[in-house]
Amino acid sequence: MTEKLKHCPFCGGVAVFDQGIAAGNGSATFSATHYCVTLQTRIQTRNYGSEKDAASIWNRRMEPVSRREEVTQP
Repeated sequence: MTEKLKHCPFCGGVAVFDQGIAAGNGSATFSATHYCVTLQTRIQTRNYGSEKDAASIWNRRMEPVSRREEVTQP
C-alpha cells in the first residue's frame, strides 16, 4: 500500500516516492522527493527501507507559532 505524502510546505506541489537500490546489499530504498518551484531546488528525504518510513519523515511539520507568542511585552 502506498503511503500518502503531504504537499510541499513551500509551494504546495505534489511530492512523490523515489525508489532505489542500496549499493551495499541490493535492498530496496525509498525517499520522498519534490522539485520546489518556490525554492527552485529539489528537496528530498534520506533513503529509508520503506515508503512508510520515508513518508513519516516527509510529512513531519513544525507547529506554527502564533503571532501572540512571537510578540514580547517590554
